[in-house]
Amino acid sequence: MSQPQEASNLTEHTMGKKHLPQPRGPHSVGFVDLLTSGDTGVLVRIYYPTKEKCLEQHEKWPVWADDPYLAGLLQFTKAMAHRWPSWAPRGEFEHFDSMRMLSKWVPNTGFPALFKLLNGKVYTPIIAKASMNTDEKWPLIVFSHGLGCARFTYSQICYDLASYGFVVVAPEHREGSACHSYQVDKNGKQWPIPHRRIEWTEEEYFVRNRQVRERCFEVCNALKLALQLNQEPQNVKYFMDTSNPNSDVGDLKMFKDSMDVTNPVMVGHSFGGATTLMALGAEEKFKVGIVLDGWLFPLRDNEKLVEKVTQPVMFVNMEEFLNKDNLEKMQTFSTTKTERISYYIKGSLHQNIIDIPFIIRGTHAKRIVGVQSATCPNKVMTLNNRLMVQFIRKHLNLEPDSEIEDYIDKEKDLLVEGFGTNHCVLKEPGRP
Repeated sequence: MSQPQEASNLTEHTMGKKHLPQPRGPHSVGFVDLLTSGDTGVLVRIYYPTKEKCLEQHEKWPVWADDPYLAGLLQFTKAMAHRWPSWAPRGEFEHFDSMRMLSKWVPNTGFPALFKLLNGKVYTPIIAKASMNTDEKWPLIVFSHGLGCARFTYSQICYDLASYGFVVVAPEHREGSACHSYQVDKNGKQWPIPHRRIEWTEEEYFVRNRQVRERCFEVCNALKLALQLNQEPQNVKYFMDTSNPNSDVGDLKMFKDSMDVTNPVMVGHSFGGATTLMALGAEEKFKVGIVLDGWLFPLRDNEKLVEKVTQPVMFVNMEEFLNKDNLEKMQTFSTTKTERISYYIKGSLHQNIIDIPFIIRGTHAKRIVGVQSATCPNKVMTLNNRLMVQFIRKHLNLEPDSEIEDYIDKEKDLLVEGFGTNHCVLKEPGRP
């Protein structure tokens, strides 16, 4: 499967725009942002294959993050500085004390301008409201983001999957675990949802367990939305955000009968990994699961979940996030006749799954924010995404992609397979 011609990284075709890597699969990718109403309302970004050419439509590319979300990333950093989160190994953040001191002096309102001054204005190479490729019905994936992130912070994973022939619905969690989000009242007024900081007087587990249950509800609602879009898109009720040029979602009727919804896939990173396992146990419509560097701390008291999760699951871990508690919890899911497979990628960091390593400029800045990995970030991202594509294709009874298989075989020295703790060097978990 060859890369499309428009995937070359030629800045002369994009008016000099700085952007994330082009989709790695054969299709260009369109997207819509959608905020639905009602008790099951959900805020999502939907990625899908399109016949429109990515480079030719660069004026329709969105910026990677709007200003309120950039300010939210700083607010999340300040929450980490206030109380170090249990998911974050200090080894990845060797210069975090510098970031802790700097974050105290940077106002949230001024941070977006500073971020763009340091890193430039970054675009995502996907086409707003592009017409959907209707040559076939595309399998469905729901993707859950990690703590302090949002629906766009895993753009590469989501648009890569879409470029290989999937519809990816990425909900933005609005229970306080995102860096920032919002809701809209009946009068159309937008209300921000800031990141929820854990205070020293709180027991973190109870907060996170409540959040993962709400997140599970949200991803199940995202699945329901996708099913409704596929069957009766004309009945989907959504809000218009006049401040967001992408909120005019166009004609949702293009989604009608566009998806193969027989075997939906659930995927998530970090906190989204815990969300994935809970959703697999709660919603039998999900037929396949992938956990990317799962942070399973929020599932501490959910032993029965192991019995409920009967779907095939792949765990892909990053080397610097290999801590004893996570690996032992993952191992409890391996004792089943259903296929369960676990890898870790050598020289990788927890943040390699997010877009940030491709956006932050400068080696020192990367070290401060914990995204300087031993293995090239592009190689980690490419290998991770292609492992996902092959696992999904296998369990959806689709032919494996021979070029992806060749790539994985070529990079096999970066992969270590196995459950448990005997096959790896354990890393220190997070601590204050």
